[in-house]
Amino acid sequence: MDLFRASLIIAPSAVKTLLLAFFDICRLRRAPQDIPASPQLLALSLTAYALLSCLLQGLSEPIDLAISSALLEIAVLMLFVQCLLLLKGRPARWMQTVTALAGAGVILSLIALPLYLFAGVGSGAAPVGLNLGLTLLLMLAGWGVVVMGHILRHALETHPALAFMLALVYLFLHVYLTLTLLPPARTY
Repeated sequence: MDLFRASLIIAPSAVKTLLLAFFDICRLRRAPQDIPASPQLLALSLTAYALLSCLLQGLSEPIDLAISSALLEIAVLMLFVQCLLLLKGRPARWMQTVTALAGAGVILSLIALPLYLFAGVGSGAAPVGLNLGLTLLLMLAGWGVVVMGHILRHALETHPALAFMLALVYLFLHVYLTLTLLPPARTY
C-alpha cells in the first residue's frame, strides 16, 4: 500500500515536471534534446496530443471526422520528421523530436481550448469575443509554427530561417492532406 501511495505522490510531480519542460519548449527555452528519449513518453505525448486534437476539432466537426483528422495529423507529423531527420543523417533524434513536438502541441492545445470556446467555434452563434478570439487563435497558430521551427532547428542543427520554412511546409502539407483526404462535411 505504501508503494501505491508513493506512486500517487510521484506521478503528479512527474507530470508537472514534464508539462513545465514542454512549456519551456513553447517559450523557446528548451530544445528537444532536453526531453528524455523514452518510448513511453513518446506514446504518452502522442496520445495526449491526439486526444486534445480530437477534442478541439470535435467542437466544430463530427466526432468521426475529428478522430480521423487527429490520427492523420499524428501520422503526417511522424513521417515528416522522419523524412527530415533521414535526409539530414540524424534518424536517432526522431523519438525526442516527435516527443517534443507532440508535447508542445499538448501545451498549445490546452491554451487553444479556452480560445476556441471564447471564439464560439462550432457553436453556430457569433459570440461577443468572436473577432478577438479568432485573432488570438490565429496568433497561437503562428506561435505554433515558431515553436515547431525552434524544435526542428535543434533537431536538424540548421539555420532558424530554414527550420521556420520547414515548419511552414509541414503546416501546408498537413492542411493540404487533411482537406484532400478528409474534406469537411457539407451542409446545405
